[in-house]
This record gives sequence, C-alpha cells and structure tokens, in this order.
Amino acid sequence: MFVLYKVSQGADELGQVARYLIHYSWSSDYGVSIMFFSILIFLMIVFGFGYSLMYITKIDCEDSFVYWIVICGLGLAVFGVLSTFMSMFYIPLHYSIFVALSLIIPLWSYLSENFPKKPVFGMHEKLVVVLFVLVFGMMLQGSFAYPYLEDDDPWGHAEAAKYISVTHIASEPAGVDYHYIDPYPPAYDILMGVLHQTNNSISWTLKFFNSLLVGLTILFFYALMVGFIKDKNIALFSTFILAMTQSFMSHFICSQTYLIPIIIIDFY
Repeated sequence: MFVLYKVSQGADELGQVARYLIHYSWSSDYGVSIMFFSILIFLMIVFGFGYSLMYITKIDCEDSFVYWIVICGLGLAVFGVLSTFMSMFYIPLHYSIFVALSLIIPLWSYLSENFPKKPVFGMHEKLVVVLFVLVFGMMLQGSFAYPYLEDDDPWGHAEAAKYISVTHIASEPAGVDYHYIDPYPPAYDILMGVLHQTNNSISWTLKFFNSLLVGLTILFFYALMVGFIKDKNIALFSTFILAMTQSFMSHFICSQTYLIPIIIIDFY
C-alpha cells in the first residue's frame, strides 16, 4: 500500500510540475527559449564529454540503453575534473568553451560514420524512464513549492555560482570568502555557474538542475545494477526500491547531489 501511495503521489506531483513548467515557460522571468537553451547546453556538455571518454578508452556496453546512460554519467565526471583543472590554470569557465571542447570528438566520430547506435527501449527501459520522470518530478515540484532557497547551503552555492557565471573564474578575490569554492571542490558550483550563463535566474538554475541530477541518479543506479547483476528484472526491482525509499536523496541544494551519481557511475 505504501508503494502504491508513493507512485500515485509521484504521478500527482508530476502533473503539478507540468502545469508549473507550462505556466513559467511563457512568463517574462524565465521564457521557454531560455529554459530549453539551458537544458540543451547541459545535454550537449554531458553527452559530449561522456562520449569522448568512451570513444578514447574504447569502453563498450552490450546494452545500448545502458551505454547512453553511462555516457551521461561519465560526462558529468569529466566535466567535474576538467572544470577544476581549468579553474586552477585560470582558463575562462564559459559555457561556449565547454560546448566546443565536448563536441570535438563526437563531431569527428559522426563525420567518420562511426557514431554509436540508438538506444533500444524495451519494457525494462521504459519502466526505468518512468521512475526517472517520477523522481525528477517530485524533486522539481518540491523545489518550486516556494520561491526562495531554503536553509543555508543553497544560499552559499547561489553566491558562488553567481560569481562564477559573471567572472568566469572559480578563484576568490582578496577579502571575499565563498565557502563552496576554496578549498571546497568547486565542480558543483562551476556546473551551476556555467549553466546560469544561459539564463537569467540563479534560483531556477539551482532548483531545476539539482532536481535533474537527483533524477539521473535513478538511471545511473539501474545501469550499475545491470552491469553488476546481469539481470534486468533484478536491476529494475532494485531501482524501484531505491526510488521508493524515503531516505533516498532530497531536493535540498547541496554538492552531494553531484557527487553521489558520479560515485554510482564510477562503480559501474
């Protein structure tokens, strides 16, 4: 009964999220073109870097669906490492640079007619996508249930991400202390700062993409279970249990939301 309640609750919240996005997509504060441009940049960066790493290392997966999930996860990991090194050497942290770097190998592969096959969606894959949408929807609805940021950490991340988006660097100026830049690993704030360069709301950037990272964790966990157990039925059931667990991640804006999915995909 508890599981059925969670599923029905998730479906109801997903409907609220859809209505929210439709309403704010056409508002003067966000705008549908700006919102989807930010999402497009995120997808180009993570899939570009992920595919580049898979191409260079010759990593392959028998399951085409898992293959694309792993590409996305590795892309997040590559971005974290690359952006940190770029920050150390004062290379501008601008979204155009990341997009250009991420697309070099994919474009070369496409022109060489060596692009990977499309993912195949069977019953297991469709159900996993449904779980992803439900978790992402619940997190998104919770994040936008109120207009402000909660507690303390999100405000600190907002300050650091805003600074990075404007200055294109992740090094603190003299006399200024951003808690989540130095000596804190800056990858999470760099990601949010780079994405914020493509829209006009730091609050929307943090809430939306933090919720998206939580949702992607469901997909990454499924890929890990498929690779570890080699049984899609058990992998799907394990992922379902994780998604229905109340102690599994929240929409609270914190850098661990970036760390946990990367650790899961690294185990794969």
